[in-house]
Amino acid sequence: MTIIATREIDDLGRVLLPVELRREKMWIKGDLLAFYKSGDTIIIDVCEKAKEPQCKICGKQEQTLRIGDDSFCEDCAKLRRD
Repeated sequence: MTIIATREIDDLGRVLLPVELRREKMWIKGDLLAFYKSGDTIIIDVCEKAKEPQCKICGKQEQTLRIGDDSFCEDCAKLRRD
């Protein structure tokens, strides 16, 4: 197991996930994360029901494209480019 970063827990119990990890796992703002426990190990992953990307503008989950950290359906991506 490799340590990729260390983070402090803030006063509200929040931990900032390292950008390297978010990029590797392709996690974006709004993803719903699930926390699993196996013995003393904590596993974090995107919830199965939330794995399908959702358009940032209209909310559609079909045929989405990733642009930067956001996902857009084909129609909204076209509007964004115009």
